[in-house]
Amino acid sequence: MKITDTWIGSYAVWDRAEDDPENIAWLRATSAAMQPFAAGHSINEIDTEVDPDKVRRCFTDAAWERLAALREARDPNHLFNNFQHIKV
Repeated sequence: MKITDTWIGSYAVWDRAEDDPENIAWLRATSAAMQPFAAGHSINEIDTEVDPDKVRRCFTDAAWERLAALREARDPNHLFNNFQHIKV
């Protein structure tokens, strides 16, 4: 994972539920257009429905391994959300 000094995000806000498909499509297209310029991702800013593997790409290898070890030690029964079955 490359670390940079800049963070850019795109958001969409709308009032009517019937506008969901159009606005979600715009947001996903905008995010996809920015991907060639992305150095990483923030775990709280990703759309796991579009790309579940992006969860793994939010962490360095060392952080992912630590997260997996902590999860196994503290939540061996996998009670809490496991972000697509965290594995090292």
